[in-house]
Amino acid sequence: MEKNLLHKETFSLHNRFLPQLLFYMLVFTIPYFQLRQLSAAYQFMKIDWLLTMILAVIIIPDIMNRKSIPENLQSNLWPWLALFLVVNLISSLLSPYRGPCFARILNPILVGYVFIALSMLMISKKGFEKYLPFTLAWSIGINSFMGFLGYFFHYTPFVGERGRGFTIGANNMALMCVFTIPLLVHLIFHAKNRKNAIVATLLLIVNVLGVISSASRGGFLSLTIIALLLLFELRHRFHPRYLGLVIVIIGIAMITIINVVPERYFQRQQTILKGSEADRATKRRMGYLIVSWDSIKKHPLLGTGTLSFRNVWVNSEMARWFDMEERSAHNTYMEVLVGTGIIGFFFFMMLLWQTFSNFTKARRLFSDSGRHSMASLASAYRFSFIAVTIYFLFKSGLDHKLFLLGIPLSQVALTLAGKHLPEKEKS
Repeated sequence: MEKNLLHKETFSLHNRFLPQLLFYMLVFTIPYFQLRQLSAAYQFMKIDWLLTMILAVIIIPDIMNRKSIPENLQSNLWPWLALFLVVNLISSLLSPYRGPCFARILNPILVGYVFIALSMLMISKKGFEKYLPFTLAWSIGINSFMGFLGYFFHYTPFVGERGRGFTIGANNMALMCVFTIPLLVHLIFHAKNRKNAIVATLLLIVNVLGVISSASRGGFLSLTIIALLLLFELRHRFHPRYLGLVIVIIGIAMITIINVVPERYFQRQQTILKGSEADRATKRRMGYLIVSWDSIKKHPLLGTGTLSFRNVWVNSEMARWFDMEERSAHNTYMEVLVGTGIIGFFFFMMLLWQTFSNFTKARRLFSDSGRHSMASLASAYRFSFIAVTIYFLFKSGLDHKLFLLGIPLSQVALTLAGKHLPEKEKS
C-alpha cells in the first residue's frame, strides 16, 4: 500500500502545469544557443540556466518531503554515471591541469547529471509519447528552416557559407536535424489523421534540407547511416506492389536535390574521400588524433584529467603547425580517452551500451504486449540516440543536451514498457 502511494506521489509533478511547462520550455531552447544568453556582462544569465534553477526550486522540496528516492529516479544507468564521475574525480586530482579539470567536472558533468535527473523526473507517459516529440520536432524544425533560408536563399540574418540557424555551429545543427528525423518518421506512420501526417512530412523535408544547408560532412554521413537503418527497420511496411511508386518518389527526390542543392555542397562532401589531404580543417583533425594517441600512450589508465585534451593540444608540438590556442578534439571518444584513460572510457562506453540496451528492451516489451505505436517510438528514440553516438566521432559533445536527454529517455522508455506486465516478462 505504501509503495503504491509513493508511486502515485512520484508522478505528481507530471500533472502540475508549471513544472511541465518549464521543462518543455527548457527542451525547446536546445537549438537556440545564440538566443539563450540574456546578458553579455553576466555569462551565467542564460535562459536554460534560469529555467533549470526555477525547476529545481519547485522539485527539490517535493523530493525532500519523501522518505526514499522517487521511483522514477531509480535507474540502471546511475552505476555507470557514478563510476564515470569517480574516475573523472581521480583523474583530475592527479592531472597537471587540476584547476581547469575540476571546473569541467562541475560543468558540464555535474550540471549534465542534474539535467538527466530532471528529465527522469519530468517525462511522463504523455510527455514521452506526445509532448517531447512535438517539442523537439517544432523547435529543431523552426531552427532548420532558418538555417536553410540563409543557405539557399541568402536570407539575412541567417546568411552564411553554411547554414546553422541559431545553433552554436553548422555541425551542431546537422546533429539536431538528424536526431529529429527518426521521430518524424514515426509520427508520419502513426499519425492519427492526414493533416498530422502532412505536417510531419513537411518537417521531415525541412530537417533534411537543414542537414544539407549545414554542409556538414559528419552530418551527411550520419544522415546516410540513419536513413539506411530506418529503411531496414521499416522494410516490412513496403509492400511489393508499392515498390514502383517508391522508386519513382526516390528518383524525383534525387533529381530535385541535384538541381536545387548548390554545387559547393557536393564539392565539400567529396572531400570525405580525400582523407587528411582534403583541407586545413581535416588536416588539423588528423593532428588531433595524433596528439590524442601520444597522450593516451603516456597516460593509458586514468588520462590527464576531465576534458583536458584542449590543454594537451595547446602544449603540443603539433599545435605550432596550426594555431596556438586551446581546441577540443572534435571527437568525444578521444576526449574521454585522453581525459580519463582506458578506465574512464570503459565506463563511458558501458553507459552508452546500457542506454542503447534500455531502448532495445523497451521496444521488445512494448511489442510483446501489443503496444506497437510505443514500440515504434522507442525504436525512433533509439535511432536518435545512435545519431548522437555517430556525431561523437566528429565533434566533442559530452555536454550536448540531446545526448543528456537520450540517456534518461532510455530509462523512461524501459519503465513505461514494464508497466502492466507480469514480473517474469520484465526480466
